[in-house]
Amino acid sequence: MEIKDLREMIDSLDREIVELLVKRMNVSAEIAAYKIKNNMPVLDKSREEALLEKIASLSGDMSGYTHEIYLEILKQSRAYQNKLISEKK
Repeated sequence: MEIKDLREMIDSLDREIVELLVKRMNVSAEIAAYKIKNNMPVLDKSREEALLEKIASLSGDMSGYTHEIYLEILKQSRAYQNKLISEKK
């Protein structure tokens, strides 16, 4: 396979990843609304730890990489929720 073909595959995957990340952030917005309504904190450490464990089990040999990626996803999700919550106050 040529590098051009491989890069086209990466471009296609990147489009899918971005779509899924946007959907995930939209659900985070719904979670923020729920947390506002129920006076809950943004950070749920036990939930994040359980999610990271699940991601590691799904990732096999790539678990170190996916762990780092998910740490950033969770960080950005919390930042977005905090932004939404502060805008509501």
